[in-house]
Amino acid sequence: SRVPVQGALAPPAPRPAVRPDEGHGTARVRTGFGVRDGRAFVELRARPAFHDLLDPQGGYVHGAQIDFLDLALRAYPGAPDFRVHELRVLDIVSLAPRSELFPSISWRVDTAITSEPVRGRREAYFWRSGGGAGATAALGERALAYAFAEARLDVATQLSPAAALGAGASAGLLLGDARDRWRLHLHGRATQFVAGDVHRTLAARLDQRLSLTRDDALELRLGATSDFGVAWLEAGLFWVRHF
Repeated sequence: SRVPVQGALAPPAPRPAVRPDEGHGTARVRTGFGVRDGRAFVELRARPAFHDLLDPQGGYVHGAQIDFLDLALRAYPGAPDFRVHELRVLDIVSLAPRSELFPSISWRVDTAITSEPVRGRREAYFWRSGGGAGATAALGERALAYAFAEARLDVATQLSPAAALGAGASAGLLLGDARDRWRLHLHGRATQFVAGDVHRTLAARLDQRLSLTRDDALELRLGATSDFGVAWLEAGLFWVRHF
């Protein structure tokens, strides 16, 4: 206390551009239309909480995702009603960039019920669960590149037998502009199922978001999938509202 120092001993602590209480709302509704395997659809999706990798990052931990009870309903031409397309019970991702001082481990875990084409393009419900660990690299201040080694389990009555256990890898790239108005997520996954119903799954997606306000955005989602020896494309344009 007797040291003759005038003024502050240290600079003020840095403040984020967006405080945690100023981020987007945790509940979300998404609605739009698209085409899957040549069939047009209308989709309504809602979740009670919390945040995914494509959402605005302001007020949230960069590279973190906790998606909970994300329900998607779809209607196709000729079908009079909406049907459940997907229910993501839980989807957690932690992308922790590595550094010289902190060799952090990135990880993910997810479980969901989803409707996918099986052999002969018949739609079937799968209970899909998986998880893995890997590494993330920061490419400047606005980009993250990641890769995971993963294990996955599929359960469905249309499988023979009714389950498939496999291993594989996934990788992705996250980009965003300085104002966080635009965000891109390019990601892919390859899985070889070696126990139960033996087959291989390949998937690639390009997702983009353009924020209109803090809680409103447009999303463009493009994807290609190959499963059970059958390949299909999917594209959709959606309006997103957080509240």
